[in-house]
Amino acid sequence: MTNKKAFKTTKEKQIEIANAVIAQMQTAGTGWLKSWQGMAGTQPTSMSTGKTYNGINWLILNMERTAKGFSSHHWATYTQWKKLGYHVQRGNKSTDICLYKKIIVEDKETKEEKAIPMLKFFNVFNGDQVQDDNGQAYQSEQQAELITDPTFADQFADDCGAVVQHEDLNRAFYAPDPDIINMPTVGQFDSPEAYQATLMHELTHWTGNKTRLDRFYKNVDQTKDYALEELVAELGAAMLCGSLGISAEPRADHAKYLNGWIKRLKDEPGAIFKAAAAASKATDYLLDIAQEYNQRAA
Repeated sequence: MTNKKAFKTTKEKQIEIANAVIAQMQTAGTGWLKSWQGMAGTQPTSMSTGKTYNGINWLILNMERTAKGFSSHHWATYTQWKKLGYHVQRGNKSTDICLYKKIIVEDKETKEEKAIPMLKFFNVFNGDQVQDDNGQAYQSEQQAELITDPTFADQFADDCGAVVQHEDLNRAFYAPDPDIINMPTVGQFDSPEAYQATLMHELTHWTGNKTRLDRFYKNVDQTKDYALEELVAELGAAMLCGSLGISAEPRADHAKYLNGWIKRLKDEPGAIFKAAAAASKATDYLLDIAQEYNQRAA
C-alpha cells in the first residue's frame, strides 16, 4: 500500500477546479468586486494647467487617445512641451481642441461694456508623441509606478498568439473586432495572481473568436448571450489557473461573479454544465497551441 496521491490528468484537474468553483457559488453571494483599482487621473489633462479638460475637448481627446492607442492622458501645445524640456517627435500630428474665451467690448449704442464669447483653437500633442533631448519618451509619475515585469500569464498569452495591451487602465476586456485583450496593469491588482486570473478570463473570451472556436452564443432572440459567455470565461480562468499552477484554489471573487450570472440563468439550470464543457474545450485549445509554440521554439 502506498501513501502517494494518485496522479491526476489535466482533464481531471480541470473538472475538479470547475466543481470547486460551482460549489463556492452556493455560498459566495451575489456581490462581486473587481480585483483591481481603477486609475485616478486618467482623464485627458492639460500639462499647462494640471486640470482635466471638459466639454467637447474631453470627448475629442478621449476619442483621439483611443483611436491612436496613446497610453498617456497628458496633453500640451508644442510650445508648452518645449518649455517642459520635450519636443514633438517628427511625423506626429497634433489634435485640435477649442477654448471659449470672453472678451470685453463696448456696446456701440449703450457704450456699456459686455462680455462676448470667442472661440479659439489650439493644437495639442499627447505625451506619447514627445521625447526629451536624450530621446527618452515622456512618462508621468503614475505611468512609471505601473511598469512591471510581464507575468507568467502574459508569457502564456503571448505563446498563444494573443495581443495584450494596457491602454485603458480602468477596464479589462476582450474586443473581438480588433482581436485584442486590454488589461489594467499588474500594479493595480490586489496581487499578481489576481491579475493573471483576470487575464486568463479575457484569454478564454479570446478563444471564442470566429477564427478560433467560434463560440459566442446567442439567445432565442438571436442577440449575444453574454451571461453564458461570462460563465465560460470565469470557469476557463479557474481551469487555466489550476492547470498552469497560477493558483491552486479558485478565488472567492470568481465564485461571486459566477453566482451573479447564474441568477440570470435560473430558468436554464443546465447552463453551468454547458459552460463548463465549453470552458474545458477552450482550456484545452489554449494549452495545445501554447505547447505547439514552445515545441517549435525549442
